Amino acid sequence: MFILMLGTVPNVLVCVQGVNKGLVAKRLLSTMQEREMLPDFVLCIGDDRSDEDMLEVIISSMAGPSIAPGADLHVLSNGSCIGISSMKKQSPLFLSRVCKFKEVGCDWFLHFAPVLSLLGLTRAPAASVDTSYVTTFCKSTTYPALCMRSLSGYARVIRRSPRQMSLVALSVSLSRTKSAYSFLTKLNRFKNLKPKEYRAIADCLELMDDSVDRLSKSVQEMKNLGRVKSRDFLFHMSNVQTWASAALTNGNTCLDGFADKSMNGKVKDSVTAQVAYVVQVTRNALGLVNQFANNNRH
Repeated sequence: MFILMLGTVPNVLVCVQGVNKGLVAKRLLSTMQEREMLPDFVLCIGDDRSDEDMLEVIISSMAGPSIAPGADLHVLSNGSCIGISSMKKQSPLFLSRVCKFKEVGCDWFLHFAPVLSLLGLTRAPAASVDTSYVTTFCKSTTYPALCMRSLSGYARVIRRSPRQMSLVALSVSLSRTKSAYSFLTKLNRFKNLKPKEYRAIADCLELMDDSVDRLSKSVQEMKNLGRVKSRDFLFHMSNVQTWASAALTNGNTCLDGFADKSMNGKVKDSVTAQVAYVVQVTRNALGLVNQFANNNRH
């Protein structure tokens, strides 16, 4: 345990060493990402030194896949309100009116608001969202039922934008690939694995790591498409298609490493379940990307 002195006021916060609000916020976002529940609205409130780790995690999440593309992020720190009106790079980071927490008079809410808002418990019930657009586009994918399950929750973010549809699909693929990489990393530490299993897992880890890199580039390239000139569109789309296709190939190659009958068992079943899901969502994402590219050729 350690003791944190809060400024010059006679307040003392006793904390468990290695545990802070930033770690909790990061864990919440990571868990939601693994469950394909990327938040499209985040409100984070903090007014003292112990909140700084949490605020930093939430703000830094802009650059990662743990929050839905196009989400609204709002961070309220001591003395100021920071609003980020979209997760796009070009969106302005602006300071609004000064917020005096003492004037709010809701100590309990301010203490728990970061956790409650991340869980979606402080939001009013959302109006019914039309998912017909997502349904229509998912019909053209290889796995339409999976497409609907994984993307319909982001209908409000997708709206009726083919580019947003492709971007969200790639983000979901990236999220699942990261989850598979994490799973393989833990599995690789297990004892009593067969030599063939160790080698196959090591190969899959390398392939999933490469896929994370390629899909991350694809997501970023799709985000940047809104700012590229029309004559450069095909070049940037070609990058997205190439990287997503390579990620799909990586997934299939990983599965091939466990195809031998001598690999049969719990290890093979658990790995193939994880990676097969990655392959399916990536194939769907690539299909949507290809459709978007074909419909926008000039």
